[in-house]
Amino acid sequence: MLLILFVIILRKAKDLLFAFVLLTTMTPEDLTLLKASIDQVILLETTHDAAHLAQPLFVFDEGETPDLFYLALELGPDGTLIPKGETGYSILLSEILSVRKP
Repeated sequence: MLLILFVIILRKAKDLLFAFVLLTTMTPEDLTLLKASIDQVILLETTHDAAHLAQPLFVFDEGETPDLFYLALELGPDGTLIPKGETGYSILLSEILSVRKP
């Protein structure tokens, strides 16, 4: 009886994990928008932190580690967008939750 209960709980956990993965991955529409937004401003939501403004530089969506190279942006004192820091960032596409226009 305990074994049957364990199997039922395990199946439910597997179903919940699968649903979580489906809800937390970038959609094909997001990838299309990302590729169409090179050198433009987007709102990038990742698994690492809250959404932030970004300027995509290059999308590599092949191989074992597809990723995005981008500049993180912030509002400057005069209200214009300026790059955060001196260097760009790289993130795996699997770590991107959503891509939107700001």
